[in-house]
Amino acid sequence: MLVFPIPADNPHLNLHHIKARVGTDPRKQPCFFGHPWYGNEDFMRTTCPPGWHAVMMDVLEGSIGQPSNYLDSSKDPDLLLPSAIEIVLMLFLHYVGTGEQLLLKKHSWCSDLASLGRQVTVGAFGRNGVFVSGHPQNFASRGLGVCAKVDLKGFGDDDA
Repeated sequence: MLVFPIPADNPHLNLHHIKARVGTDPRKQPCFFGHPWYGNEDFMRTTCPPGWHAVMMDVLEGSIGQPSNYLDSSKDPDLLLPSAIEIVLMLFLHYVGTGEQLLLKKHSWCSDLASLGRQVTVGAFGRNGVFVSGHPQNFASRGLGVCAKVDLKGFGDDDA
């Protein structure tokens, strides 16, 4: 699990601005894979909420191949579906700190919705950068699961 704070004053901490800064050149990691479809999607401009974020660095084993509502059947009410910005921040912060690219062959469902009612997924962070995709909510795939976030219930919010 990677735990990181987000300050309250963060108007540019969204996927649109992060992508503009890191780019899509796979020779300069971390980067985004340059799919044009997500450029004008609303979720790209959603800022990361302030406070502490705790995101699992791999998909939950039981979530692989399950639809986006997998956590609804979870016995743990503190496990939540992360947003796309939280997954990207987890991936990029870990990469900057260690040089390791997580979710090489996996994607995580995200809480964000894209056009046409698709649910956003993020992952496959390999030599071409991180992939941002969208799938129907009942879609299932061998490499798609949930990197759950833990609801910290206000832990340290005053410190971020």
